[in-house]
Amino acid sequence: DYSFSDDLYAGVFGMMESHLGSTALYLALGGYIYHKTEPRQPVYARLGVRQKIAANIFGHFGIKANFFTAEFIEFGLGYRWRYKQ
Repeated sequence: DYSFSDDLYAGVFGMMESHLGSTALYLALGGYIYHKTEPRQPVYARLGVRQKIAANIFGHFGIKANFFTAEFIEFGLGYRWRYKQ
């Protein structure tokens, strides 16, 4: 019997981001902390680019991979909150 929750994964990751003008490149390494079905590998990498579109809005494209095999392609639109101290 199949359930949607069988395909849900949760993970934690650390990320490094390098800004080049309005473009940012990032590299992240992470690991799964919750899964019902066993992942191919317990550790994954993410590589991607973020492009600033407006003051706090950015576009995103990335690849999530297990070692040298791409597992997911990510794309999206995001909003960045700026906190002033």
